[in-house]
Amino acid sequence: MDHKLPSGRQKNFQNKNTVTELTLTTKILDGVKLNAQLRAFLETYYKTPHFKFSKQMAVAIRQAKHQDNTTMTI
Repeated sequence: MDHKLPSGRQKNFQNKNTVTELTLTTKILDGVKLNAQLRAFLETYYKTPHFKFSKQMAVAIRQAKHQDNTTMTI
């Protein structure tokens, strides 16, 4: 099977950059992802042992990336 895209089309690659240290002023476009690193940060910040991401968080991050929102932070 040939997995090439039709001519004139390009494959979109997600930003592979990730931040090494999270703070409340870390910008979403700097590579924030809903992963274990962010979960640990938010567990500490909210002083809760089991932080869960919400659907609204995922939507907000996708919108910030799609709209190139450089002001949205954690």
